[in-house]
Amino acid sequence: MLLGLSYYHVQELIDSLLENDLLAINELKMIEISDNGLSVLKEHNYHDISLEELYSANQDNIHDNLKTKISLDAVYLPKNFNKKFQGYQK
Repeated sequence: MLLGLSYYHVQELIDSLLENDLLAINELKMIEISDNGLSVLKEHNYHDISLEELYSANQDNIHDNLKTKISLDAVYLPKNFNKKFQGYQK
């Protein structure tokens, strides 16, 4: 996980950024921020921030979310559970 996001979600975000020309793939086949992406970052005053800063700022939120206990009062049963479950195998 990166910044509390799953691999699938990160991949979707990267694909979206590539499609919107905010990221680009360079001649070494590495993903980099495009000129358009840099201008958007500067526009929102995020051009001088590191991944480590984002990660450390997000750690407190991640740890707080992990400490939150899930209520066991509500029982989750998947849709059509009673039709698909055939009992435990011996």
